[in-house]
Amino acid sequence: MATLLTEAISVLGIEIGQVQTKAVLFDVVEECYHLIATGISDSTHCEPYFDIGERIFESINRLQEVTGRIFLDHDGNLILPAAGNFEG
Repeated sequence: MATLLTEAISVLGIEIGQVQTKAVLFDVVEECYHLIATGISDSTHCEPYFDIGERIFESINRLQEVTGRIFLDHDGNLILPAAGNFEG
């Protein structure tokens, strides 16, 4: 029998790769985690930029566009914990 997930309903993951930076959203659907959407941008952790933050924010912004959810507040901070109004 499946264990009911009560602690984390939504999970936002970030993968910083050699070529791409990805933001992935997992959410509980029928008591199981499912991949909901992915936001992808080019990586900038190497020359000439050496700045991963810029592309992390871009990947999260793309994820926001795809899902219609808001993950960042007006100051660029993650909204934690997730709220029922599609924020966080």
